[in-house]
Amino acid sequence: MPCTPVVRWRQKYEADEASLRVSLAMLTPSDTIPRSERIFGPPVPVPADAPLVDRAVAMSGRRPDWQPGD
Repeated sequence: MPCTPVVRWRQKYEADEASLRVSLAMLTPSDTIPRSERIFGPPVPVPADAPLVDRAVAMSGRRPDWQPGD
């Protein structure tokens, strides 16, 4: 089942829930696999009920609400 499309500036991104869950799991730091701060910034806080795509983006160290000019 596709998740709600995300429209940021002029770009639309739509991903299926399974892909987003795998992305979030891969981006979530663990005790056994260290996180590379050279690739990803520290996770950005988002509400627990944020859309799955926003949680994955935030876990990569990016702000889900970012807009050009921010």
